[in-house]
Amino acid sequence: MNMAIKNGLRVKLAEVGKIKTGFKGEMVKSKNGTEFQPPKKLDYFMITTTERDPKTGNLIRNKELEAMLGEKPRELKIRLPFDSIDKNFFTQFQAYHGGKKICAGDGETAERRGNVTVKGDKLDIKGADIHTVKCDYETCPIAVAGKCKVTGILSAFLPQSGDLGGVYKYRTHSLNGVSSILGALQFFAENTGGILQGMPLKLVIVKKTTEDHGTIAYATVVLDGEEIHGLRKLALEEKRSRLELGYDVNKAEREAESSGFFRDTDPEDEIQAEFYAEDIPDAPVDQVAPKPERGTSAEALAETMSEKRETAESSEQGEMDIF
Repeated sequence: MNMAIKNGLRVKLAEVGKIKTGFKGEMVKSKNGTEFQPPKKLDYFMITTTERDPKTGNLIRNKELEAMLGEKPRELKIRLPFDSIDKNFFTQFQAYHGGKKICAGDGETAERRGNVTVKGDKLDIKGADIHTVKCDYETCPIAVAGKCKVTGILSAFLPQSGDLGGVYKYRTHSLNGVSSILGALQFFAENTGGILQGMPLKLVIVKKTTEDHGTIAYATVVLDGEEIHGLRKLALEEKRSRLELGYDVNKAEREAESSGFFRDTDPEDEIQAEFYAEDIPDAPVDQVAPKPERGTSAEALAETMSEKRETAESSEQGEMDIF
């Protein structure tokens, strides 16, 4: 007798790969004999699977997609899976130490592991209990010591991948990148009545010249061959289509949240090795420390994240009217 499961299973979007602009380099030794893999930055996108090479620890490149997109693409066609900015683009302030995430906050409150004290540019951590503390990126001793960074994780479909329903995630710890993506998504949402799912967008590498630190590269989101008027027209068509099909995007977001889709599940030791490598003992600073960014202040970013939370809270009260 054929019977379908009626309870006990959760609908879940599948993460099928990563979009990366960096990786861990070849193993080297410091003067004191410490082995480490200095991170390497890219000025193009590298598409990977979710499998890691056991020898290097890096994610394995997706050769099939590389063949379609080119070996060093600087722009990718993307479609977002949700309308909510917060659901498409996860953001946090995060600090790592000893291969563990020791603090994560939203600019107001943070969950911290153990009792952390700062001595110069070094962290001293006692215990592993989790407690809630105030999160102020401008005054927090961990952030002032340069040990806390902003985190942004963008979820997107790659239309050319052929993975229907398969999500790719792009992770950045760039102040300029996170602020720019948040600003772009807010701008598009304001011009579409809150509709972002399925809109024609691109993830692109941009370069910015700063007075103090030369040229820096980061990723942001732009329209894919559409003017704002065209985007508004597409959003209106999308809303009509949803009404005809009876599609409830808010329900889809709730189901994704209950399945754990919006959590940061990347291995903590791998994140520290790639994005917080300046904390590697005995490693030469010039080999592992990224150049400081300028152009976006932490205060401005915290304000943007606060505005994003307020927008997400208001959108949960009901679908926004378009135009």
